[in-house]
Amino acid sequence: MLGRVCTAEVSDSETRTIRRSGNRSLWLMGFPLLLLGLLVVAAPFLPLADPGLQDLRARLIPPIFLEGGTWEHPLGTDQLGRDLLARVIYGGRLTFVIAIAAVLVGSVFGTLLGMIAGYRRGWIDTIISRVVDAQLALPFILLAIAIIVSRGRSLVVLVAVLAIISWAQYARVIRAEALSLRERPFILGLRAVGASPIRIILRHIFPNIGGTVLVLATLEVGTMILAESALSFLGLGVVPPDISWGGMLAGGREFIKDAWWVVTFPGIAITSVVMSINLLGDALRARYDPRKRTYL
Repeated sequence: MLGRVCTAEVSDSETRTIRRSGNRSLWLMGFPLLLLGLLVVAAPFLPLADPGLQDLRARLIPPIFLEGGTWEHPLGTDQLGRDLLARVIYGGRLTFVIAIAAVLVGSVFGTLLGMIAGYRRGWIDTIISRVVDAQLALPFILLAIAIIVSRGRSLVVLVAVLAIISWAQYARVIRAEALSLRERPFILGLRAVGASPIRIILRHIFPNIGGTVLVLATLEVGTMILAESALSFLGLGVVPPDISWGGMLAGGREFIKDAWWVVTFPGIAITSVVMSINLLGDALRARYDPRKRTYL
């Protein structure tokens, strides 16, 4: 008996430690991302140069910390004389919009199908599971090329492609959660009193998987930023004069030997944002993981 009490006390202490660590990680990762989000949203109101203004007389000016740099262009200029600081900030706006829009569409569609498959079982589950398997088996680049070439390049098509790529991840994970929940006593009780499947799925299963959906969506934002950057780098993403970080990498790759800053600063932006989002997702996963919760 004493051993069991001690084990419970240790478990509670470990749980509180994990939660405190998770809260610190949430603040450490969430606060910089919030500041960055405010920065890119407020870009039109900041004293920045016009990101599309070309000045060939000022092309390939180095950053301020290198010889020849000026405060007029703190991060230097690109091959067309455009200010890199302004382009990185404005490029972040479009990159975030595309990634978040794709995550919203993909998460809603994939979560709904996953809940239906996990709760209904039978032939519905079989069909959805086979479609998910087929989706996950297709190479990302080949699928994106096929859709973009057939439909043309535009922001709507790009968001649709990214959503199509991401929905299967939600469907597979949420299906497993729904399979577990459908056998819980409170779900069995609801079915016994005649509650409709739609009511059970939307009002009782979904609230119990909200944390999982939040974690998946957070991690997928970073994945979508990388996917958008890869497509734009290959010339399949954002159409100029629209600016994205991947497009900046593609435009400056020919000058990497003589003007490394043209691709370095967009690359740093992508790397730091994706890393921060992944760490934030790990912190959220530690917070919402049911195996780390304490039930009294």
